[in-house]
Order: sequence, then C-alpha cells, then structure tokens
Amino acid sequence: MARPRTLSDDELLDRIDAALSARIAQATPGSWSLHDVGPAVGMSPAGLLKRFGSKDGLLHALARRWIARIPTAPAGEQPLDELRAYVAASFGAPSDAAAVYALGEVL
Repeated sequence: MARPRTLSDDELLDRIDAALSARIAQATPGSWSLHDVGPAVGMSPAGLLKRFGSKDGLLHALARRWIARIPTAPAGEQPLDELRAYVAASFGAPSDAAAVYALGEVL
C-alpha cells in the first residue's frame, strides 16, 4: 500500500519554485537535477520522479502554474502600474548576474 501524500501538489511546487529561485539568487552555475532539488524540498529524487514522471514533467507543472498566475485583465484603473508590479514581483532578480543566469536557464 502506498504512503499517503503529506504535501499537496501546490505545496510541493511552492517548495520547488523556492528552491530553484534560491539557486538563481545565489547565481549557482550550471544546470540542476532532481538530486539538487529533492533535498531542498524534502523529497528524494525518486519521489519527485514518481510524482512528476520526469524532470520535464516537473518543469511542465511549474510552467502551467506560472501561466495560470498571469493576470487576464487589469484589476484597477492603473493597468500599466499593475503590469509593472506583476513583472517585478514575478520575475525580479536580486542582481544582474542572477537575471542573466535565469534567462539562460529559461532558454
């Protein structure tokens, strides 16, 4: 019998997102693996594989989540200010080096 999940998918993706963001903030060079992310989120790499199927599956889950968070319309009367605030909160980098590294990872 399988153990019950202790984390929801949203909680797990929150932790994965934070772990990857921490790597970017530290300007950690090179690509990452499930072995890097697993301990940071409290799961083994095998547990992540079981949950998401692959590293690509994990990235697809994160991408779907990020896309779902994009506002579909302005909430108030200052749409440009809202857009600037959204971009700064969602994609702001602590340094130029971190921003360049993050762009490289996305590409």
